[in-house]
Amino acid sequence: MEQQKEHTGSPTIELTKHVQDYVGATPAEYVPVKVGNLRKTVSYVQEKVNSWVSKSKEVIDHEINGGEEIIFTDQDTEKRIPYVPRWPLFVHLMGAIIQLGCSAFYHQFGCVNESEMYFLRKFDLAGICLMICCSITPPFYYGFMCDEMAFWRWAWLGQVWACSLFALYISLRPS
Repeated sequence: MEQQKEHTGSPTIELTKHVQDYVGATPAEYVPVKVGNLRKTVSYVQEKVNSWVSKSKEVIDHEINGGEEIIFTDQDTEKRIPYVPRWPLFVHLMGAIIQLGCSAFYHQFGCVNESEMYFLRKFDLAGICLMICCSITPPFYYGFMCDEMAFWRWAWLGQVWACSLFALYISLRPS
């Protein structure tokens, strides 16, 4: 038969004794040492990262500017930076809000009864269709940003939007 060990104290005291035997010091002695070592390691890593970042900036500035420091004025930035429209990002944001709203509404109230579930599932699927076309708008628009690719930008966007809107119609039509 198996003999059971007798517990001489609380599990915390036994764990502390076990750790003390293993480490060779009490927790009061080795915890500050461990924390100090951790702080030294973190400060060393921060130092190295800051050093690498500053060296990288120096190399990049030297390669781009040819070693010369360039100071931009408001007139210079208007000449150098072309206008980038932000409406694709807002389309993406609105698509995400609509999709999350439709999905939240479906999952919140879809369990009321079976007819409500089928009705609200259509709106959940409609939100997914809108999110598909809205989420693909910024990558296609910005990916084909140059004037030479304008035809392909609008061709791809038109194709995705047409297919998604057709799926939206199919999901919302009465069954």
